[in-house]
Amino acid sequence: MKQIQYILSLTLLIALTFGCKRQIDPKVKEAYYEAFTNKSTASNYVVFTAIDLQTNKSKEICCPSRSLIDAFIHDDLSQKDSISFINSYYKACSVYDSILISSTYNPTFKFKKSESLVDIDFYNYDIDSVEYYSNQPDIAALIESIKKNFNDTVPLLLIDYYKTDSRYVNHVLYKNGILCKNNCGTGFTVISKILK
Repeated sequence: MKQIQYILSLTLLIALTFGCKRQIDPKVKEAYYEAFTNKSTASNYVVFTAIDLQTNKSKEICCPSRSLIDAFIHDDLSQKDSISFINSYYKACSVYDSILISSTYNPTFKFKKSESLVDIDFYNYDIDSVEYYSNQPDIAALIESIKKNFNDTVPLLLIDYYKTDSRYVNHVLYKNGILCKNNCGTGFTVISKILK
């Protein structure tokens, strides 16, 4: 009898452990994947963790997806000739793709070259600014207004009313399920999707 109770308890524990694993909506995962793989000049802003392999320092960063892809390719690039670039491009894209597929919405990328870290502005990105904008009294109203007024057919532009580097506000929006992209014509941020 005790063995049956033990087996039932163990089965229930295993079922809860594996069954309650946080599931990601496939549409949400697809939206993040599309944002990270946008290689156009109207790149999406993406948030990820970058690790400098030389110092082992890590930082959560928001930058255009195109900059991240370029940094990832430059990190593999060993020579400046075109054959090396093509090989590095395909190798980097394959590894980049596998990281994205296996992660949720905040992947981690490791870089060994300082040039790659410069591409994503690792050295100058101020995580304290993200915290500052997260705590602004009007940020909650901005997020609510965007979610209320977003429409797929009419572009919603986010003009930088803080008069600062918009990546920090974009970082906060991303963390709240609002995906943004850069409008290459105006330079303004355009709200591209609402996920939460």
